[in-house]
Amino acid sequence: MNMTNDTLRNLTKAGRYTDSKTKGLHLWVKDPQHMYWILRYTVDGKRPNMSLGAFPDVSLAEARKKAEAQAKANEAEALAKKKAAEAAKSL
Repeated sequence: MNMTNDTLRNLTKAGRYTDSKTKGLHLWVKDPQHMYWILRYTVDGKRPNMSLGAFPDVSLAEARKKAEAQAKANEAEALAKKKAAEAAKSL
């Protein structure tokens, strides 16, 4: 979905809407008064969800920044785990 703050404000149908610009970023709509930003990502083969806040308290731009920052942190953590596993194998 091509998301803008205006299109998001006009959502009325319950469901999960995926941001086409930020990997793993979704807006879950329970009803027009209850919308939540969720980041879905993969860790050790599992797909947890991370709440990034409620819309419109957290804007689209803020949600994208939070999602990108968390993705970088997840990548760094995965790389550290991989290096630790490789170091343990070489001992």
